[in-house]
Amino acid sequence: MARLVAQLGDSALYQQAQVVAQWGQSSEALALLRRARESGDSGLIFLDTDPLLDPLRKQPAFNQLLSELGFV
Repeated sequence: MARLVAQLGDSALYQQAQVVAQWGQSSEALALLRRARESGDSGLIFLDTDPLLDPLRKQPAFNQLLSELGFV
């Protein structure tokens, strides 16, 4: 994770969210996804189907983000 952040920084916010979601850090993952949305991260096109984000699917904030992006 440190290498991902060091090498790609904010251009990999979506990937950072995937990692921390898998680590069980839902709040941090959701914050990263919100930042990814603000920066226009193209990875968000996979938000609805990405299995690495499954730990977030029951979170109201995740479903709100899906709705804001037009997935639901």
